[in-house]
Amino acid sequence: MSLGPIETDFPFDMGVDDPVARLDAAGLSPADRAAVAGGNALGLLQKGRTR
Repeated sequence: MSLGPIETDFPFDMGVDDPVARLDAAGLSPADRAAVAGGNALGLLQKGRTR
């Protein structure tokens, strides 16, 4: 049984309008900013990968 898409009359916040500006305002070191901006995800995706 499929319920289909979930609908509501009460929309909710989907996130910040400018996540890059929020990241820049966090005051992180360049290395930490790079990790949060995608380095951590890239590392996980490449983990265990052989060439």
